[in-house]
Amino acid sequence: MPLSLKEGGVYHFVEKTEDGSYEARFEPAPLYLIFRETDSVYHWRRGEKIYFFSRVFAPTKLNIPILHRWSFYDEAEEKWTGQEIFGFPITGGRDGGYRG
Repeated sequence: MPLSLKEGGVYHFVEKTEDGSYEARFEPAPLYLIFRETDSVYHWRRGEKIYFFSRVFAPTKLNIPILHRWSFYDEAEEKWTGQEIFGFPITGGRDGGYRG
C-alpha cells in the first residue's frame, strides 16, 4: 500500500487542541539518551488509559481503513496476547496527513 506512517507512539494522554494540533504526554527518555525525547518503554499503571496516536500520509483518491492491532506481552506466559483491532477510515490527499 502506498501509505506512509509519519508519526506514531504510545502515550499517557492525547488531546486535540483548539488550533487543530494535538497535545501528547509521554515518558521522557533517560538523561543519558541525549538525542531521544521519549522513552521506548511505556510504564502502565492500573486503571490508567493508554493512547496510541498515529499520523499517516495517503496519496490522493486512496480510500482505505487504517487498523491498529493492540496486544501486550504476558511475562508469565512469555507470549504476546490480548489482541484487539481498532480502526478508522481515511481518504487520501490531505496535506497534513490523517491523525487518529
